[in-house]
Amino acid sequence: MANRKSDFTLPTFDDIFSTQEQRDDAKLSKIRDIPISEIDDFPDHPFKMRDDEDMLQLVESVKERGVITPATVRQKEDGRYELVSGHRRKRACELAGFDTLRCEVVNLSKEEATILMVESNFQRSQILPSEKAYHLLWNGDYYYVIGYSEKKGKIVTFRVDRIASTPEILEKGSVPQPEDFNIADFTKEVFYMYDGDEVTVDLRCDNSLMKTMVNRFGEDVTTLAYDMTSFRLITEVSASQTFFGWVFGFGGKVQILAPAEVKEQYRQMIQNEFDTINKEQE
Repeated sequence: MANRKSDFTLPTFDDIFSTQEQRDDAKLSKIRDIPISEIDDFPDHPFKMRDDEDMLQLVESVKERGVITPATVRQKEDGRYELVSGHRRKRACELAGFDTLRCEVVNLSKEEATILMVESNFQRSQILPSEKAYHLLWNGDYYYVIGYSEKKGKIVTFRVDRIASTPEILEKGSVPQPEDFNIADFTKEVFYMYDGDEVTVDLRCDNSLMKTMVNRFGEDVTTLAYDMTSFRLITEVSASQTFFGWVFGFGGKVQILAPAEVKEQYRQMIQNEFDTINKEQE
């Protein structure tokens, strides 16, 4: 008789002999004093710190009462810590001559840490004009500032690392964020190719792009085998220039199989670009 593996999993020792309260406590974030020398600032932190009067007041408060609200850090793979929120508290401790910083160690992904960092800084009582826009978000390993463009007359995104020169801080009043502006819908339109009427597309993708596609469209996206080197992906997008540009960016590793009208629109876009390049070279 063949051996059969059981799906039954025995509970652990801790599951049996610990209370629910103890198990819940074990899941809580740990608060501890961490040497400042082991804490790295958040990479490319967009919010600036100033050794101004407010900072001096914070230093005196830290000297007198310590850090009341722990900073938030996450542990990196190399064992060091990355500061998510509490950059001013860390600076105040340094100026006060402290060697450690009271921290809450949390388990966050890079994306989750970025969101928390931005949200915590927008809760500050004072934000410099150069820091405040409608929103600051993280997508695809880049920071984007969302704000109103007078040149284009609409809300647009600015990739922070591509701002070539120091922005001019205008004294005049800025265009306020529209009351009906929805950051979730805007993000879908700009970054996830849903900026119009949706259409179901059938794509042929190189096998090397499986993880990329799952990250883009989610784990529930429909994927089917195509051949030994590629797979099909069926999803809803908007047949827009954003979508066509995204497909083109894979250099042939993504092909539109259906519907025929979307395939033709993509072919026409490429042909137009090809004709434009030929005219420029004449």
